Amino acid sequence: MLRPLLFCLFVILSGRFPPGATPERIAHVLQADEGFRLTQNTPPLLARLRDLGEVDGSIRLSHLCIHFAPTDQQQKDLTALLKRQLDRSSQDYRQWLIPEEFADRFGLNVKDLEKVENWLLAQGFNIVEPARSRTHIKFSGTASQVKAALGTPIHKYMDSGGEVHYSNASDPLLPLGLRSIVSGIRGLHNFKPHRAGQRARFTYSFPNGDVVHFLWPDDLATIYDLKPLFGAGVNGTGQSIAIAGQAAVDIDDIRTFRARGFLPASDPLIAYNQPFFLGGSDEEESELDVEVASEAAPGATIILALDGEAFDSATTAVDNNLAPVLSISYSECEADVSRSELNALSTVFQQANAQGITVIADTGDTGPANCDYGGTIATQGFGVGIPASFPTVTAVGGTEFNEGSGHYWSSTNNSSGGSALSYIPEMAWNDSQAFGLLEASGGGKSILFSKPDWQKGVNVPNDKARDLPDVSFTAAPQHDSYGGCLLGECSGTLFWGQNNRLVPGGGGTSASTPFFAGLVALLNQKEGARVGNVNPELYTLASFSPDAFHDVTIGNNNVPCRASSTNCPAAGTIGYSAGPGYDLVTGLGSVDAYNLLEEWGADFSLNAAPASVTLAAGATGSANVTIDAENHFSGVVLLTCSVPKALSDVSCSGSTSVTGSGTAAFTISRAAKACSPFFWNSLRLWGLYFIGSISLVLAGMRPRAIRFRMAFVVMLLLFAGLTLTACGSGSASSNGLVTANVVITATSGNLSHASPITVTTD
Repeated sequence: MLRPLLFCLFVILSGRFPPGATPERIAHVLQADEGFRLTQNTPPLLARLRDLGEVDGSIRLSHLCIHFAPTDQQQKDLTALLKRQLDRSSQDYRQWLIPEEFADRFGLNVKDLEKVENWLLAQGFNIVEPARSRTHIKFSGTASQVKAALGTPIHKYMDSGGEVHYSNASDPLLPLGLRSIVSGIRGLHNFKPHRAGQRARFTYSFPNGDVVHFLWPDDLATIYDLKPLFGAGVNGTGQSIAIAGQAAVDIDDIRTFRARGFLPASDPLIAYNQPFFLGGSDEEESELDVEVASEAAPGATIILALDGEAFDSATTAVDNNLAPVLSISYSECEADVSRSELNALSTVFQQANAQGITVIADTGDTGPANCDYGGTIATQGFGVGIPASFPTVTAVGGTEFNEGSGHYWSSTNNSSGGSALSYIPEMAWNDSQAFGLLEASGGGKSILFSKPDWQKGVNVPNDKARDLPDVSFTAAPQHDSYGGCLLGECSGTLFWGQNNRLVPGGGGTSASTPFFAGLVALLNQKEGARVGNVNPELYTLASFSPDAFHDVTIGNNNVPCRASSTNCPAAGTIGYSAGPGYDLVTGLGSVDAYNLLEEWGADFSLNAAPASVTLAAGATGSANVTIDAENHFSGVVLLTCSVPKALSDVSCSGSTSVTGSGTAAFTISRAAKACSPFFWNSLRLWGLYFIGSISLVLAGMRPRAIRFRMAFVVMLLLFAGLTLTACGSGSASSNGLVTANVVITATSGNLSHASPITVTTD
């Protein structure tokens, strides 16, 4: 009986709870009290809008959601788990959770969830559903109920374009029992994240015979080296991709696209919690996302998740574990999102990673000025968007083909509808000057998230911030547009254009994003498992593999800015330039899909033999260091050898590099013993010699001056002789054995391994 009691006492005092026993944190039944304000739960952008007063109290808010904050210990444990799940040496490697397992370890206690539900019901709200992960609960109610229960009126606000929205006018008021429980309340406003898709537009005339190339499945497969994968059966079969949308699709458009693109027939699955209507830019976005994802993974099942706005849809997709890959082609400026909403979404995407879901999001289409969505000139300075800036999300930017004088296109289509002949060099996508809009690859530095430990490599800025994008793919809607069937119209595989003709092709980073989602689906199929957050491996692979990435070094995402506005220099433009290695326009660049998948998880092992050597003074030992490549590793491994201070007379030297697999020889040497002054160990012997010698001299020599001089000379000779007796030719022993490790370190890019050699000196 004593041991269980002691364990319970430890749990209570330490706050540590084993998996399946999340702590109960709400001490009493929730009821009306003085309450507390949930600070930073009001959209910051309200300050720029015109307040039109309260809405009608009967207006229904159907996507309300309370998100729960993990305890400090839960957050610490979750952070550690996410690292272990990506560590091949850990027992938790790829041991993904399901939502219920996440709930038992990181969600709200069941009893606490019941108390929250009962409180909401008592306020007159309708419970939609509690999350499977117990990280949030959805409910609905009227504006009057929100005002009465949460202490905040719902107001109408007009933006600069004349569009009217609603939002809570102040931070909500909650019972004191929820102070440490609630991280945020979402759904109190109807500001939607912005789509990043662009429609192809041609504002110049094509002389007879000039061709605009629409990118169809076969073109993309050729350009980004997908065909060897397809030939090996890696085409997404058995995989699924979830698209977070804001509108449904016309199934006929999808069917027509797949038929014209020579893709196997496969209707997308629609997962939604309420009716959705067709029409408008959001339908076009959903159709573009579904079609492009299928171009990269033609055998995968595409699931369109619809549950309100795109971030709500993403939350639903994660909590229902809909697919191993989640693509989000919507974004919102970091500065326009409340802190509580950021906290809520942070938990959502951490849950996604813990379940092995790879989350992919666009960086936006307004260059470095994500906060100036839809504008013609930047006024709010540098800015990036969420969810791309979350470290748990892979951010995808945009490139544009740069053929130069090369020959990369056929004049006719092949039997699969393609005309691309090979990979086409890329530059940064930027159409801002051509069309008088902010239209370029998004990229820049996060103001919310610090630099993840995995974001390192050649030219990654030392800015202590999460940098965007991570990778990029073709996104220019003009050069060249993704072919598609959008809103009932289909583009041709080759098109002879006419002046100012608007054609149903798409582009922007909301096209490059689902394309990369399709590549990750292929990766999951090849690996035979979910791969989770791909960011650490992307940067590791890029650090030593020159053939898995196409480094984009030309172009920029500069956009015009209004004089005297935030960050606007005298030159009147803000932005970043592409360059060797990583850059804030295209990230690591685009990828060669075949090489990326072949080399995924590439690594090497290091072994030094013999594992130990014993060295006498002046002796030399040798060791062979073997590098064994794993998973198609072919990088250059740099070798170094370090000797600890304890082995002060030992040195180490050898080969400096190995490419791929190989063996390097190292020599470990110990210096010969140097003569050292006679000291304490011979002090008594020295004294006897000294006294005896002086006595002999004094007794046998005269006069006194000569005796003293001779005594001094004899003393020096004796001292020299005694010093030699305290030195050796290299075989004399020291006071004892010294044992320490000489360490051989092998480094290739971000990979580093070490092997110790135990050295003993006698």
